[in-house]
Amino acid sequence: MNAITPLGWVFIVFLGAVILATNLSLLTALRKPPEKGQQPSPWKKVMNTARDPFGEEDGQWRQLAAQVQEFKKTAEEPGVVSTDRPED
Repeated sequence: MNAITPLGWVFIVFLGAVILATNLSLLTALRKPPEKGQQPSPWKKVMNTARDPFGEEDGQWRQLAAQVQEFKKTAEEPGVVSTDRPED
């Protein structure tokens, strides 16, 4: 079996330090609460997306439905002429 050269050990230690630093930075980012006015944590966004994958799109559909209902209410008011229905 071949022995590991000193340069190989340096590379192994460097790689271990990079992996350890990455994991520690992720852990501290998870534990630190967000400050006011700061973007929500990326992990929180991931979890919300995992719980409700189409939540953002559903919200946009609900908003569109509310706008359509509001438009229909204003179109049905007396004195408002609607161009989408033919006159009888």
